[in-house]
Amino acid sequence: MDFLKTSRDLIDLEDSYTRSEQDRLKRLERDYPLIVSELSILMGAGMSFRGAIERICNSYKKKVQKNSKLELLGYEEIQKLYRQMTEGVGEVQAIENFGIRAGQKDYRRLAMMLTQSIKKGSKELLINLEKEEEHAFEMRKQKAIKAGEEASTKLLLPMGGMLLIVILILVVPALMQMNV
Repeated sequence: MDFLKTSRDLIDLEDSYTRSEQDRLKRLERDYPLIVSELSILMGAGMSFRGAIERICNSYKKKVQKNSKLELLGYEEIQKLYRQMTEGVGEVQAIENFGIRAGQKDYRRLAMMLTQSIKKGSKELLINLEKEEEHAFEMRKQKAIKAGEEASTKLLLPMGGMLLIVILILVVPALMQMNV
């Protein structure tokens, strides 16, 4: 009996872990377009990569001070990236760690783009960042449309129930009148 209970507990623990991991990935995904947009704007304005990351971290810290419950996982990862860079880890290694830590293909693609720019000195970084920004916002828009469709599907059954109630409210008195 204890074995079955332990097995059930392990399965529940695994399910909660996968749910929390899925939640983490969704939250990272939600932050990605904002991070890419800020990075693109700041670097387009002439800031260095390190300066842009520092600015993003400082603005996030101010937001957190205003709203202590605010926790944006993408920005938390950016803070870890900046912390690594200030602690002496090389920029390239810190960016690669950032891509691995985030565990999502969008963040890995961003990390690859940034490391390639640092290593090879790509002049097309701003163009690539702008393209990535457009792609990220398009993906965000598609996810919002999908979420709206899912919400409307979930509301279909309750709306059918309400329609049935309205029909009953109209038909029952009419039938009662016919029997009199």
